[in-house]
Amino acid sequence: MQKKDVFLLALLGLFGVVGYHFFFFLSLRYTAIANTAIINAFNPVITGIAAALFLRERLTLQNYFGGAIALVGVLALLSKGDLGNLVKMQINRGDGLMLCAVLSWVVYSLLIKVLSQRYSGFTVSFYAAGFGVIWLLLLSLREDWATVAWLSPAAIASLSYMGVGASGLGYFLYNLSVKAIGPTRASSSVYSLVPIFVTLLAFAFFRQPMTVLMLFSMSLIILGLHFALKSQSRS
Repeated sequence: MQKKDVFLLALLGLFGVVGYHFFFFLSLRYTAIANTAIINAFNPVITGIAAALFLRERLTLQNYFGGAIALVGVLALLSKGDLGNLVKMQINRGDGLMLCAVLSWVVYSLLIKVLSQRYSGFTVSFYAAGFGVIWLLLLSLREDWATVAWLSPAAIASLSYMGVGASGLGYFLYNLSVKAIGPTRASSSVYSLVPIFVTLLAFAFFRQPMTVLMLFSMSLIILGLHFALKSQSRS
């Protein structure tokens, strides 16, 4: 690790590991899950604007068109086919916190693109996690550690999965994708495919019905990603 990159790597842990999850979990106290999901769906749009402004990322019109189609598919799925529900959303404190989470992830994505030009995906992930743990330890000084003793085996298993799978492996693969295809297309893939996997898993494990609207929305998302990820223009 070069000394000039220590500050950037510290910011990586602050925004990606701490900032995003802190604002996301806190927002759930004040707003509905549906609101957070809809706001999160706009992550690729904000990432694309930021990447164009700060990183001079250049994509084709086909890429942007594909991203727009995928976004429409995501919003149709989240709003259950009535896009008017988006207009009826009541903006509250939780929505503002969720927007802060999205902005934190955008900063993280841009930093990944810059640092991945000098370091491997594993190295970037290692330092992001390391600095993230340092930030979390500093913030945890205000917490009551006695509550840890009351964690159930199920809670410990859930936290272990979040640490190893969702955080460790998930961050590593996302960092590799940002290096390979750029922040805009990487975030488009992640935030467009999440609703599809949630729908499929809900059907597989909880037997929630698969409607025609769900299938249509998922088709739009897949079609949009086909165009959004076409590598005619490398960032």
